[in-house]
Amino acid sequence: MQDVDWSRVDKQSFFLNGVGLFSGVTTVLFPLSVIKTRQMSSHGISGGFEGTKQTARIIWRTEGIPGFYRGFATVVFGTIPA
Repeated sequence: MQDVDWSRVDKQSFFLNGVGLFSGVTTVLFPLSVIKTRQMSSHGISGGFEGTKQTARIIWRTEGIPGFYRGFATVVFGTIPA
C-alpha cells in the first residue's frame, strides 16, 4: 500500500467528490433509516408495524415518496461544517 502524497492532490476536486459521494449515499440509504425509526417507535404499540415490507407499504400508501425522506434536510444540513 502506498502513502498518499497530499501535496499533489487537487483538494477542491477531492472535497467536491466527497460531498457528492456522501450526498448520494445518504439519499439512497435514508429511506431505510426512516423505516427502521418507524418500526422502533411503534414497538409495543397495539397495531404497530410488523416488518420492513409492511412498514414501507404503509409509508408509501399514506405519505408517498416524501414520507421516506421526512427529516432528510435536517440530516444533510447538520453535516455542513460551521
